[in-house]
Amino acid sequence: GVDISSSALEVARINARHLRLEPQYILSDRLSQVQEKFDLIISNPPYIKPTAHAAGVHSQVDQHEPQQALYIPDAQYVIWFQEFFQQVKDHLLPQGLFLMEGHEEEVEKQAAQLKSLGFSAIKVLPDWSGRNRFLEARL
Repeated sequence: GVDISSSALEVARINARHLRLEPQYILSDRLSQVQEKFDLIISNPPYIKPTAHAAGVHSQVDQHEPQQALYIPDAQYVIWFQEFFQQVKDHLLPQGLFLMEGHEEEVEKQAAQLKSLGFSAIKVLPDWSGRNRFLEARL
């Protein structure tokens, strides 16, 4: 498990103990401190633009979630994901699978970003309400 927040990693450790799991945890901004390569990377990154997506954010979300887990400044959004997707590519084994939750207004553009980096079998998938919210891609 990788997170930029030490408190989020502590919650994950507590939850893992309850499930009798012993995963490795790494404090890192995206995958910058990760050395290994994986067959599968699953991510729920921050994906809300504080200005462009503000109208769609429920007040409960802001009250109960850390801002760092939710928001990427509008001006940095595309570059943040370009860097993240490159890190994912660098950490996936051949034929590796990448799954990510994203914002319904952004996942189509992000699918194009993944394609430009050499990912294949890219799919945009809906959530239970039918909104496009997930990306699936292979190297």
